[in-house]
Formats: sequence, C-alpha cells, structure tokens
Amino acid sequence: MKTQVGSLNSDNKAITNKIFQRAMITMIIAELSGSLSAVSDGILVGQFYGQTQLASFGVASPYFSIANVIIGILMTGCVAMCTRSIGLGNKKDTTSIFSLTVFLGTAFSVLYGLVGVVFSHPIASLLGAKASAAMLHANTADYLRGVFIGAPAFIMFLVLIPLLQLDGETRLPRIASIAGLASNVLFDLVAIFIIKNGMFGIGLSSALSHYVDLIIVGSHFLKKNSLFKFSFNKIDFRRTRILVKAGIARAFSMLSRGILPMLMNALVLKIAYDAGVAAMSAQNTTTFTVQAFGGGIGAAMIIVGGMAVGEQDESELKDAFKMGLKDILFGVTTFALLICLLSTFITRLFIPESGIAFDMARVAIMCFAISLPFLAFNTMSASYFQITRRNTASILINISIELVYIAIMAYVFSYFIGIHGVWIAYPCGQALLSLTIIIVALLKRDRKNKDLSSIMLIPKWIGVPKENCCEKSIQTMDEVVDFSKEIYAFCEEHNVDSAKTYRLALCIEEMAGNVVDHGFTKDNKNHHLYVRVVIKEDDIVLRLRDDCKSFDLKQKVANWTFDPQNPEKNIGIHMILKIAKNIEYTNTMGINNLIIKL
Repeated sequence: MKTQVGSLNSDNKAITNKIFQRAMITMIIAELSGSLSAVSDGILVGQFYGQTQLASFGVASPYFSIANVIIGILMTGCVAMCTRSIGLGNKKDTTSIFSLTVFLGTAFSVLYGLVGVVFSHPIASLLGAKASAAMLHANTADYLRGVFIGAPAFIMFLVLIPLLQLDGETRLPRIASIAGLASNVLFDLVAIFIIKNGMFGIGLSSALSHYVDLIIVGSHFLKKNSLFKFSFNKIDFRRTRILVKAGIARAFSMLSRGILPMLMNALVLKIAYDAGVAAMSAQNTTTFTVQAFGGGIGAAMIIVGGMAVGEQDESELKDAFKMGLKDILFGVTTFALLICLLSTFITRLFIPESGIAFDMARVAIMCFAISLPFLAFNTMSASYFQITRRNTASILINISIELVYIAIMAYVFSYFIGIHGVWIAYPCGQALLSLTIIIVALLKRDRKNKDLSSIMLIPKWIGVPKENCCEKSIQTMDEVVDFSKEIYAFCEEHNVDSAKTYRLALCIEEMAGNVVDHGFTKDNKNHHLYVRVVIKEDDIVLRLRDDCKSFDLKQKVANWTFDPQNPEKNIGIHMILKIAKNIEYTNTMGINNLIIKL
C-alpha cells in the first residue's frame, strides 16, 4: 500500500489557520489593551486640556517604546523558546523558561519604573521637552512621573499575554482589554474633573489601569491546570543569554520605535513648532492602535512558526507565512483604507478645532495609514527571520522598520517640501524596506528550487526528509484503520522492527480512534484531525493534532477509577502509557497537540 509522504494537507492547513488566526486576534487584542489607555489619554487631553498638554503627551510617548525594549526581549525570547519546547513536548523546559522570564521581567520592570519616577525631569528633557520651554517641560515630567508608576504592570501584562494564548486561554485578554480601557477612562475623568491634578493624574490613571489588566491576566497562571507554572527552584539563569539572544531582534525594533519619535519631535518642533508637535502627537497616539494589526501578525508568525520549527514541520511553516500574507493583503489593507476615510473624524478626537495643527494631523494620520500594509509585511518578515535563526537579518529589518528609512527620508524630504515631507516619509520608508526585503530574497533564493521554500529562504535544517515522514488527514474510523495499515508498509521500508511497528499502529488506532469516536461527536461542528509520523534516528515520533475538546490522556488516567462493571474502559490508554518512551500533551489556542515518542 502506498505511503502518503510529506504532502500538503487540507486538514493540517485548517488547523494551522485556526492557530494562526487565534494567535493574531489575541495578540492584536493584547497590543490594543496595552495601548488603548494611551489612546484614551490622548483623546481626553486633546478635548479637555489644550495644545501644549497634547504636545507634552506626544513628547512623552517614547516611554511606551522604551518599555517595549524590555517587553521585546522577554516576550519574544520566551515565546520563541517555549514554542520550541512545546513543539518538542518538553514541559520541564517550558516551566524553566517561564520562571526565568517572570523573574527577570519583574526585576527589570520595577527598576525601570523607579528610575522613571525619580528622574522624570531629566527624562523629559532627554525626550525633547527642554527646560527653556517651561510649560511643555513641566507637563511632560508630570505625565511621566504618573505613568512610570505603572511600568511593572504594563511590561508584565504584555509579556504574559502570548503565554496565555499558548495555554489555550483566549477569553481573559478580551476581558482585560475592556476592563483596562473602562478603568482608565474612569480614572482619567476623576483626575480631570474631581482631583484636578493635571498631567500627573492622566499618567497615574494609565498606570492604575495597567494593574487592572495584569491582575485579570495573571489570575490564569494560578490555576492548577495551567501549562506555565512559576517555580523559583526551576529558574536556570544560564538560559538568560539564550533568552536575550532569542528576543534581541524585537528589542532593537522597540528601541528604534523609541528613538524615532525623539528625532521626529525635534525635527517637527524646528519646522512647525508646538502645532507640529501636537499633530505629531495625534499621529503617534493613533499609531498605538493601528500598529497593533501589524504587530499581531508578526506575533502570530513567531507563535505558529516557532511551533512549526520546533516540530520540524516545513509545510506548516510555509502555510503560516502564506496565511500572514493573506491577512495583510485583505485585512490590513482594508483597515488602512478605513483609517484614510475616517481621518477627519479621528483627527477631531485629538484636535477639536480646525487650524494648522488639525490640517497637519489629518495628513499625518492618512500617511501613516498608507504605510500599514508595508509595515505589517516588514514586521512579519522580521519575525520569520527570527524564528528561522537569521538574527542579523531580523535585527536589521527591525531597526529599519522604525528608524533608518523613515528618519533619513523625513530629514531629506522636509528639507525640500517642509512639514509634509515628514509625513510622507512614513509610507515611503516602509514601502522601500518591503521592496528591499523582496529583492534580497530573490537574489539569495535557490534558483534550482521553484518551490515557495526557495523564496522564503527556509534553512536546510528545518524539516525532515520526506521519505522519513508519513502523514494523513483522518475523518472516519475506516481512515484510522487504513492509516494503521499504511504504517506497516512505511515502517517496513525503514527497517523498523516488528514490535515497535505494532506499538506504533496500536497508538494510532487507539488515540486517533478516540478523537474520531469522541471528539468528532461532541457537537455539530466540523472538526479536523491530522496525524504525522516521523522517524528520527532510533526514535519514532507520533504527533496527533485536532481541534476538538481538550483531552489530556495523562490527566484522564490520573483521575481514572477502576469500574468492575466495565473493566476494559480506558485499557488502551493505559497500554500506551506503558509502551511509550515519552508522552507530552499541550492545548494551544484550543488545538490539541499530542506527541508520543516510541
């Protein structure tokens, strides 16, 4: 019987698509949760204070990007390492990585907050609010002093969000997003109309809302069945270098994102004074929200692509990349068009009165919207190169996304056409970077290989030889039996001994049959099951992936009690636990992943 080898499969694509879309949506919500407080602050400052206060809010905006340097290292590094350990079915490594991340995140975020509170005035000057502009400086320092109080919560919330979805929890991020925004608006209104403590109150409101977010999200990791458990004894500080290395590319992006507003604010202040900085503030505050879509796709690539790399599944990696391109082409482009159409309304939220500042802000917001599809592609490309361990390329792209192309073009264009040259630099810079990535990929591709993997520059170490892999989509019990028979032929081709072949066939019949019998019949929804067998040296690795209700066979056996009326119940699962070298189960974003090593 012919063995099905290494083929692209519709069920595997469907499952990968579910993981990618859920990861993307959850990360968009996460980024929005971290930024909506800043957006609401900007709107309320623009509506109830004035142009100088709005300008000070814009000058202080690098606070978020600099905090994201810490987030970038810890979140991206932790996710990259955890997806690999999950893909390999190594829960001990997952616990160690998580514990180290929480410890380092807490330590550095508290230090960051303390430094910001104590040195708020020097930091305000560093960001561009010089002491010579007394009112701008004072308002910026006041806002920074308040918002830095929330640094630990802001940082740890965003670090934990992707781990939450890796653990299959998608509800809490939505709750946190709503609760954080509502509490921030409430605290802002109290600060404006009751306490009346100016920009310090606005910053403190954001800080308190971040703690609301963290409490809601953090509660998940206290559950007994959480995949991620903090254990001080499991912290291995020797992994710090690996963690930093895995997240350094994203950190460069965040650092660039912090430096760019400082350069642009200085340029705009020189060209258009306070009105220009107020317009820049409106644009920056809007980007906190719209940029989340590109960030969500990039984060989904790290999560899904990282799992594919960990499992050595080249076809899944290609599927994830194509899904990201599709989301950019249809989703992000549509959203960018919507922002352009609503630019007048959006501008009015920050600058109520018509005038020079209003006109500049509207053009700035439209130009940034046009850059969104290119920005999303560049972000996804940087994430892709990171998970495929091309760190230099990832770092260069991340720096260029926020700094190199845009800053250079802004200074050159503004010399010839003034303030509008600053706004035009955003779409031109992102488009040029996208073009550069595509040209480099085409030049470096393997011209003998016409497959997508050539253009994607997939390293040769990713994936297993096609002849060592047997995979199949399964929907019925007949297909379970057929695949079990195919396995005999597959194992015979690879000189696998008959005893191990029998055990493998037994595992497939028992576990795949269990999914079809119980998982597919629990509701009226369409479900998918994808089974993959890989031969690695002396081991055979069986992976079952389905989108049915969660089912951890180890936990099932642990809670099992003998029924004398039905003695054969769960006997197959008990047999598998005895014959397998190792069994690991995870439920990631509602998808069951069972890895059995024989």
